Amino acid sequence: NFEIEKQLAANGFLDIDVKNLEILALGDENPLKVSGSLKSKIQNDYFNLNSSLKLKNTQLISLNGKIPINLDLASLKVNINDQKNLNLDVSYNGKVEELLDFINVGPQRLEGDLKTDLHLTNTLKNLKMSGFSSFENGYFENYYTGTILKDISAQMSAIDEKVTLESFQGSDPENGKIEAEGVFSLSQKKDFPFFFKKIGRAHV
Repeated sequence: NFEIEKQLAANGFLDIDVKNLEILALGDENPLKVSGSLKSKIQNDYFNLNSSLKLKNTQLISLNGKIPINLDLASLKVNINDQKNLNLDVSYNGKVEELLDFINVGPQRLEGDLKTDLHLTNTLKNLKMSGFSSFENGYFENYYTGTILKDISAQMSAIDEKVTLESFQGSDPENGKIEAEGVFSLSQKKDFPFFFKKIGRAHV
């Protein structure tokens, strides 16, 4: 339900309910059963979100806040407005592979336990973020290069535009160890500067 005002601002409501959706990922024998809801009040070209997704009756991801949008009525396309401020809370607690079932990651495999709680503000071009992410019991494989990393664990924290990789650890099938730490910026104006330091070397 959309209404167009004199200022050409989009207003309305968007409610989507998902019940017993089955997703069968490549290589899986049994489909994942997903349920959730996306509730959004569209006001003055902003999506005001209150949404969640459950997997096997367990809270998987939630999105709450407001996102600026551009609505193209001619083509009925909606894009995020990167010039206006957003305000969004994102939380995820579950298997990363269950999240990646919704995304095409190409010839790669990533598994592990991901927990994240982030607050995003400012514009997409000058994004600021606060919160943390942790990744445990990880496994990564690239089918093209044959690269394999196992026993991956990582800790990340964010303050404003600065995202710090506090620790990253993993090993290869020959028990070569790799550790890393670093920092990068979310600022497009600064051309996303970064610095990473690797400690140890795996046979990848």
